[in-house]
Amino acid sequence: MVVKGERCLVIVVLLAVLALVGTAAWAQAPAAPRPVEQITVLQLDEVASLDPLADFTNPGLQMHAHILEPLIDFTGPDFKMTPKLAVSWDNPTPTKWRFKLRPNVT
Repeated sequence: MVVKGERCLVIVVLLAVLALVGTAAWAQAPAAPRPVEQITVLQLDEVASLDPLADFTNPGLQMHAHILEPLIDFTGPDFKMTPKLAVSWDNPTPTKWRFKLRPNVT
């Protein structure tokens, strides 16, 4: 269990590190843009599995969002269903859904 004093110390240290990093980054001249060859994703914890049915941890869900595209998405305050991989869908029976996929999606 973390005591209140230790938590405050951790917050102060993190703020100091962020201030130093931010000052150093701001002081440097901007680099010329170049094509992206690799993207590195940093996470606090390791992903348990790349199988979305086997890993429901926060790091796993974050990683799955980066590498997997859903059939549909829920957007807006009313969570309206919007297309992603599926261009259309219907619900012929209470227990069956049918999705039509975008071209060249398997």
